[in-house]
Amino acid sequence: VLFYVASLYIFAKIILCNQDGLYKHYWYYLGLSVGLGLCAKYMMVFVYLAIFLYLLFDKKSRKILLSKEPYLAFILSLIVFMPVIYWNYQHDWASFIFQFYSRHHSNYSQTHHFGLNSIKWLNFLGFVGAQVIFISPVFFVLFIRMIATYKLRNTDYNSKNLLLFLFAVPALLIFTILALFFDTKPNWAIIAYPSLILLFVNNPKYEQQQKYNKIGIISSLVMIVIIILQVYCFIIQVKPLKNDTTNDLYGWDQVAFELKNIINNTNHISSNKQTSLDAKMPNDYFIFSYNYQLTSQLFYALNISGDIKYPVYSITNHIEQYHYIQNINNLFNKTGFFVMTDFYHIEPKNWYLCNKLQLIKTLDITRPTLFNKKLIVRHAYIYRCDKFAGLKPAK
Repeated sequence: VLFYVASLYIFAKIILCNQDGLYKHYWYYLGLSVGLGLCAKYMMVFVYLAIFLYLLFDKKSRKILLSKEPYLAFILSLIVFMPVIYWNYQHDWASFIFQFYSRHHSNYSQTHHFGLNSIKWLNFLGFVGAQVIFISPVFFVLFIRMIATYKLRNTDYNSKNLLLFLFAVPALLIFTILALFFDTKPNWAIIAYPSLILLFVNNPKYEQQQKYNKIGIISSLVMIVIIILQVYCFIIQVKPLKNDTTNDLYGWDQVAFELKNIINNTNHISSNKQTSLDAKMPNDYFIFSYNYQLTSQLFYALNISGDIKYPVYSITNHIEQYHYIQNINNLFNKTGFFVMTDFYHIEPKNWYLCNKLQLIKTLDITRPTLFNKKLIVRHAYIYRCDKFAGLKPAK
């Protein structure tokens, strides 16, 4: 978001304030900003789209396409982005494949077909519903109305609005369409909101609808309070409870405590001597899960305190970041403790090769409600995998 807004500001300087070529050198600042933004988030490509569409639609700026500066800025952005491109080249384009393909499919291996039968209506409604929550129902309606009634007219006023419009609406539209067919995260659309808000405030009708604006601000504050209460007090209990993403914040201390007990009791039995809860992690044991979210949460919960560092692995058939910072070949013939929840649920026997795989513990994940009543919202499962032999071949 930082570099997206910075790129909008720099481009606005170039287009709207560039009398007598005063800000001509800002093209190179723009290339630097876009390149750094791409190093952080690939969705910065929407800046390229917004700039190209603006130069195409705005008659006064169209002649800039014949100058060298935009192309030099584009080359500069690619040079800044080159370390990421080079790393991907060395690693079979892993992060590009993950960001643009793998993460948008539920099982990371399916072939996707477009059509009415493949539309993910629940995913789409969830995406749109999240936007309503992000900006409040009132502003959501006002923004939709503004976008729907926007007209591309060649006026000085519209040159400013056209710039804001193109930095906001194409990104929102593309993400909304993608949500019909792929698993699209609602927060990805946030990059569009700074320019969309500026467009809304710069709208001539803004002063005429002050009553609605005040209602929108109040409803936004109410939504913020509701979200905070939902995180801490669980005031809205939508079934099934396990699908509420705020539950991701709870239960990991329970899982970590239980894992330490299991490992140390196992070590105590095998060595026939007493061990403390934070005794040294035995070299013959390891902890693992099957995606980066669970692995990261486990690692944090296990290692937030104490001098002992518990190694946690993400072992999966698809490529993700842990694939490049861990070596599972060192884990063969060791005893692994596999952890998952019923929100991220798989059948471990279909994924892993073990001499013996058994469920050894089921935990009720609880969280407090508004009146401090403990409510079971999810379940966590701990499996023991004896003589780990790697992953089963992907089908």
